[in-house]
Parts: sequence; C-alpha cells; structure tokens
Amino acid sequence: MEKREVLIILLSIVLIGLIAVAVALFGTKKPEQQKNIVSENEKLLATFELGTKISGLSYRDGGPILFSAQSKGGNFSIFSIDNDNGSKTQITPNEKNEFDPSLSPSGDYMLFVSHNLFSLQNPTPAPYELWEMEMFGFGDNSRPRKILSDMKDKSNPAYSPDGKEIIFTAQEELWIVDRNGANQKPLLQADETIASVVKGVWSPDGEEIYVEFYNNGKYGLLKMPDNGESKKELIAPDLDIRDFSLSANGQKIAFIANGEIWAMNSDGNNQQQLTNGKKDISNLVWSPDGKKMAFARENEIWTIEVPPALVLESQKAKKITEWLTYTDSKYGYSIKYPNTWYLKKETIDSRDFVSIESTKKPLYGDTGVGPRDPDAVALDGYSVMVIVHNNDNNFSLTDYLKSIIPNDSHDDSGKPRSDYFVMKQTVINGLEAIEMHEENGWVAFSPDYFLAHDNYIYEIGCENLDRGLNGLQGIAEQIVQSFSFIK
Repeated sequence: MEKREVLIILLSIVLIGLIAVAVALFGTKKPEQQKNIVSENEKLLATFELGTKISGLSYRDGGPILFSAQSKGGNFSIFSIDNDNGSKTQITPNEKNEFDPSLSPSGDYMLFVSHNLFSLQNPTPAPYELWEMEMFGFGDNSRPRKILSDMKDKSNPAYSPDGKEIIFTAQEELWIVDRNGANQKPLLQADETIASVVKGVWSPDGEEIYVEFYNNGKYGLLKMPDNGESKKELIAPDLDIRDFSLSANGQKIAFIANGEIWAMNSDGNNQQQLTNGKKDISNLVWSPDGKKMAFARENEIWTIEVPPALVLESQKAKKITEWLTYTDSKYGYSIKYPNTWYLKKETIDSRDFVSIESTKKPLYGDTGVGPRDPDAVALDGYSVMVIVHNNDNNFSLTDYLKSIIPNDSHDDSGKPRSDYFVMKQTVINGLEAIEMHEENGWVAFSPDYFLAHDNYIYEIGCENLDRGLNGLQGIAEQIVQSFSFIK
C-alpha cells in the first residue's frame, strides 16, 4: 500500500472520530442549567420482573401512587403502591389492556383507558374506551363507568381542575370532552411545528394547558390557553423532553431530559437538575405536597425527595394584589375576598348560596354527572360559604340553631349528636353572631357563624379552617370578618 493511501485512511479515521465527538457534544441539546440542586435522597419502592413496562404514574394527596404495568407478553393492568412501604395492590383485572390512570382533583375518582389488543383470541378490531371509577366506593359505587368508546387510540386522560372536562390524546392529537361523554372535539391538531401530541395537563387554575409534543425526531413542551386558540413553546423540541409533571401551584415544572430529572419555572426559565448519573428515567409525577417525585426506571418505581428550596417554590400561593367585593342585593349583604380565590354561586335544595374557595379545584363532590354534594368535602383547599335561611317563624338566633342541630345518635354510645355541638357568642365585623362547631371527641371541626337580620338567618360556613392548609387560614378568617349587611 502506498504512503498516500495510508495517509488518506488515517485522515479518514481522524475525521470520523471528530464527527463522533461533535455529535456527542452537540447532537442532543441539554437544558440550560442555572443552578445545580441535585437530590440524592432516593428510595426504591417496588421492583417488577424483568421486561415489565411501567407507565401512567399518578400521585394521590396523602395516599398511594397509581400506575399501569405490563408484564412481558401480558396485558397492562392498573396498580396502586403504598408511598411508604411499597406494598402493591392490583386495581383492574388482567382481562384487557387497562392503562394510564389519572386521578380527579379531589383524588376520589380515576380515569383510565381500556383496550383489547388484536390477537387470535380477539381477531376483531376493538375500540379504545375511556372509563372512570370511584377509588373508595363500595358495591355499585365502585363499578367503572364508561365515558367514551370509539376506534381512536386514546391515551393519557386528565381531568380539568373543576372536574367537569377531560383532555386526552387520540390519533396523535389533543382532544377534549365533557365528563359525561358529551361534546367531544379536537383541541390541538398536528401542523408544521407539531407532528404529534403525547399528552396534555391543565394548569391548576384551569386557564392553560401544558402539552408534550413530538416533532422532527425530538420531544418538546408548550403551553396554550385552554380554548386551544394559540400556543407558546416553552422548550425547543430538540431538548428531547420525555414526560413532565406540574407542581400543585403550577409555578414549577418537573421534566425528564437526557434520562435525568430536571425542574424549571412554568415559563421555561431557571432549569435545575435534580438527578445525576441515574439515566433511563421515565414516567415522572410530582407529589401534591411538593416534597417528593415518583418515577419509573425500567422495571422499578422510585421516589426522590425534592430539595427544600424547590419545595417552598412549588407550594407558594398566588400573591394577593387586590380584594374584590361580592354584593347580594336580594339578601342584603356583601362580603370581600382576594383576587386569588374563586367565587361560585349555586343552589342546593332550593337554597341560594355563595362559596368562596381557595382553589379552582372542586372542593365538593366532583362526579361531574350529577348534583353537587355539599357534604363531600375534599381536603386540599378552603371554602367560606354564605347560606341564607328563611326565618319566617321569627325564631331567636339561639332557638333557630337548636332547631337545626341533629338529634340522631353520633356513635355506638347512643349519645345524641346535639351533645357534641358547641355554641358561643362572637362578633363578625362588629355584628353580634354565634359561632357553632361540632366536636366528636378527638377533633373540633371547622366552625360555622350565624347572624340574624330581618327575616333571614345568615350562615357563614367554613370548610377545612381547622386544617391550617398552605398558610391560608388567616385569609379565610379575613373573608369571614369582611361580611356586612347592606344599609
């Protein structure tokens, strides 16, 4: 071989090596790391047999983690896993592929997708079905309810914060449907910038939807108004993001890039790496309290503790910039509330009432298919309600309260429930009132306040005021104290 040929071969080898180095350095763009806050506090929760596929992690506040798992050659089934000891419970049978569980805002209901794969035993193409089931029901209440059934290949369903609508991916597009199955329509379709949609997640206030999408061989993340009219890209598709999860306050996003977990502001700034050298991470979910994240790595489920500084950022409530006033001319009262809370007017049992709630999530029974249940209160927010009762018999305030206290037995002791109610005189914004609450022997429930005026009894009811959630108790007390009659 001539020297010239040897030289050409050597130069070719060098050139190939340089190209390989360039691809390694620049081929996959990494998030711009502002500050490294790597968390090393990891915990292995569960290990499945080799070859098991895990998907659809969903975290219940104070409870288990839901996920779907497919054993090698088998169907997907939905499981729950204890967040402390890792014990597993199978929720759906192995009869069909049932996957992508998603919890309702209150954590009481679960969405999932069901589908029969084509096989010799099932030669007829089967529809993709969207189902809902109550997590803690008994008998008929725990039976799944079919919401949709058609041939569109559905995945990744998610509830809206008010529990009334559902988004899901189908035919590589983002779709929306009412919780009762009506008004199904596409929300985000493929175009020159989006080849396909992977999944969508609502912001906690319900005003925006965050969407993971695929284009030109890479994955990216964008957010858009919930009406789908316009969109804004958060991270360029070449970052190759694989799955994401919002913090409970919507101000932080956790995501997977290059096999590691990262976090950033909801506008895409301040990207921070949370794991280092772990690789092969998939299916990420942030706990509602912001303190942990759960993720899958091959056939395992892990949790990591979120660094304290990031926990605080994920829990921050919206800043109050002004107080609004609601005036009810029919019943002659007004009450103030901060712009970060939500006022809802409803009627139950022919009674008009106003509920001022700290979160847009439903605080009450959120079936979405029937009347709201005022006794089914979720545990993740405050509510200050004003309910007006007719007092046509001109009862004194004390006599009226005695007439409405239930006298049924509270427990096996046979002691009347009325013995558990405590009443005391108080003042609401300079007005004489009575505070009443129930003590069941181990806890005192949130108080209700009652005032008499003209031919009405005004009840200012509080839910979860005894729980001290998210430092908002003082705000709820200010709302109560702002109540006044219109002169």
